[in-house]
Amino acid sequence: MQIHRPQSFAHAHLLLSSFCVLLSMCAAVHAELSGTAVAISGDTVEVQGQAVRLYGVTAPAMDQLCVSTRAQWRCGMVARLKLDQHIGDSLVVCREQGVDRHGRMLGRCRIDDGRDTDLNRWLVTSGWAFASGAHGQTYKAAQEQAASSGAGLWRDGFVPSDDWRRIAESAERAPGDGVVDCSSCTLRHRALDPGGAEKKAGSVTE
Repeated sequence: MQIHRPQSFAHAHLLLSSFCVLLSMCAAVHAELSGTAVAISGDTVEVQGQAVRLYGVTAPAMDQLCVSTRAQWRCGMVARLKLDQHIGDSLVVCREQGVDRHGRMLGRCRIDDGRDTDLNRWLVTSGWAFASGAHGQTYKAAQEQAASSGAGLWRDGFVPSDDWRRIAESAERAPGDGVVDCSSCTLRHRALDPGGAEKKAGSVTE
């Protein structure tokens, strides 16, 4: 009579080991980072010395310009300032959602203020960032609300952030071809800045 107990034990041990690996992977994906935070761009904060890219949203690049009825203005810098002011000295808790192509942690962040203010959503609702990619579908309603009320960036004209970055990267690869194609600009941008299609991406005016 054959006894299969050793194989059963080995099989059970293998299943248990696999389960533990899966648990550790899940824990790693959803790890939390908390502490005081500083905004280093309109959609990235630094917590405990680690850069956290806010998940599902994108703000204007730091060198990006937007246009008002009077002049161009540095909307990327203003978005960073607004985020930094909103955080203040509060404790920020970021829940990891993965890693971006630059190796930065992707996170859903909230302010531990008793109301658990969702920073990602606040940025979009306030009009200082936009819902981005498939992960940003959660914030589409917030973006529509910001657009309809003319909040933040929506009160003026702008090139969508993702398009601006693509144009700027293209200009770096082929400087002679780095003109802004305003087919993706908001109607407000084209109304305020009819000559925008002839400006080079990344150019800055004081």
